Amino acid sequence: GQKGTGLKSLKTEVINTEKRSDIVGADYGHTWEALRRVGHSAIQKYSGSEKLVLLASDCVDRTIKMVVEKEGLNKPFNPLPYIYQLFFNILSTSAFGRSYDMNDKEYKQLKYVMKDMIRENGIQFIILQFVPIMRYVFRGAANKQQKVINEMIDMLSNKFSKHYVDYDESVCRDFCDALITAKNEALREGKESAPYLTDDNLALVVFDLFLAGTDTSQMTFQWLLLFLSYYPSVQRKLRQEIETQIGDRMPTHEDRNRCHYVMAFISETMRLRNRKLRQEIETQIGDRMPTHEDRNRCHYVMAFIAETMRLRNVVPLGVPHKAVVQMQIGDYTIPKGTGVALFHDEILTDEKYWENGDQFTPERFLDSEGQYMTTRPLAFIPFGVGRRVCLGEKLAIADLFLVLVRFLQSTQDYDLILGRNSGIDTDPDIVESNNPKGYEIILREKVK
Repeated sequence: GQKGTGLKSLKTEVINTEKRSDIVGADYGHTWEALRRVGHSAIQKYSGSEKLVLLASDCVDRTIKMVVEKEGLNKPFNPLPYIYQLFFNILSTSAFGRSYDMNDKEYKQLKYVMKDMIRENGIQFIILQFVPIMRYVFRGAANKQQKVINEMIDMLSNKFSKHYVDYDESVCRDFCDALITAKNEALREGKESAPYLTDDNLALVVFDLFLAGTDTSQMTFQWLLLFLSYYPSVQRKLRQEIETQIGDRMPTHEDRNRCHYVMAFISETMRLRNRKLRQEIETQIGDRMPTHEDRNRCHYVMAFIAETMRLRNVVPLGVPHKAVVQMQIGDYTIPKGTGVALFHDEILTDEKYWENGDQFTPERFLDSEGQYMTTRPLAFIPFGVGRRVCLGEKLAIADLFLVLVRFLQSTQDYDLILGRNSGIDTDPDIVESNNPKGYEIILREKVK
């Protein structure tokens, strides 16, 4: 039965009030069900669209151009600010149709709430989230967190409201439009969900998709790039698969069904930690823009993504829950209202489910014929399990595939290597999530 639901934290208490509710932090009930349903529908429509293909490829191309112009070639640089802005712009454009440069005032304001505030406050941020009495001890910090979160909500609510001005039901520009359409359909058809689809609630759905999608995707790509630079054989195989299956064209959603090694690489990175990637991309895609369809050909690319998500899951405790009834787990009695967290990392590396679970092996997600395993092991849970499984899983995989393939295409004239003093440290830098520790990479020109 439904025995777990959203655990209240300072952030979710600020977001969820008597007048408004989101998906991530709301208790299970009619409002949560209605919002999750329309959120899921919006993501399903957008994650497989041609618009996302063009957006991801354009953002990658602009990012690589900026890196080359600002950082130059053949010398180490910190890629993390560029990775963050890349995924920030993909998600902000998808959510409400706006992209930013690094010096934009609004970009800095949003980035502070989503990323910098957590880093600035360190462990104090976590304490304030889940130990309510400490909010009286650190009253100033708690009040500041509440203030900046409310300011971000007001900003995104304003963006959502402005979409009504030039809204056209026949044109879906972004998530805001998709949610307005869902609301109008529910009202016209008299659906039971209609009363819960208020503008305040729908604006918070946009907030959830934008906030959670940006943070987790950019952190996963940080690990992808780190492993890509450290394992030249994996990088070579990925490039070969993309060249064979896609060539020079833009990748599509369907390419995921062909790029099996690419998908295995993503999965293994999401679990733990690269010439194979480049080989597959060169063979399967070449220089064209990747498409969704390419996932069906790029098996190693998909395996690479999967292994990265397995070995280095960026949200090791998932979404916090609480017990809505008293439960018995083994010899332990869990009282009603108790906070409950599932330690994903233990399951994702447990030797009972994964042979050599602490090693980075994208091939574990390929079958005997080298095809990406679309039926994933039950212990592969980087997106969580149950009713509160990550709403944006499909969008995250689509983004990671399109960005990874286009990134390798855009850097085909370079070798990606770690900076001289970087080495590889696979122990995460933990504050709220599993970030890799800072590292530098080099875009080294290939000898012609």
